[in-house]
Amino acid sequence: MTTTDTRRPVTAHAALAPDEQAWLQELLDRLPASCLPGTYDDLAAALLRQHAPSHLLWHLSVLPRARRFETTEELLTHLGEATGSATAVPVPT
Repeated sequence: MTTTDTRRPVTAHAALAPDEQAWLQELLDRLPASCLPGTYDDLAAALLRQHAPSHLLWHLSVLPRARRFETTEELLTHLGEATGSATAVPVPT
């Protein structure tokens, strides 16, 4: 199965504080494209293999364990909803 890395920078959004934008961008930078589609366990394992900072694992802890995320956009949207932002995390453009 071939995966295409379609990740782009998280764009500035009025509903997101700069620190939220920063960790989301760091998350995108650390997650290899090959971990999607994947579950929380797949994403967490990929971060651990990358020796990513623990705060990224902490942010992922809001994800449901059984759900499979198909795309980066789906993952970012779910993380935006879970963090309580006024709107979902913007889809990178």
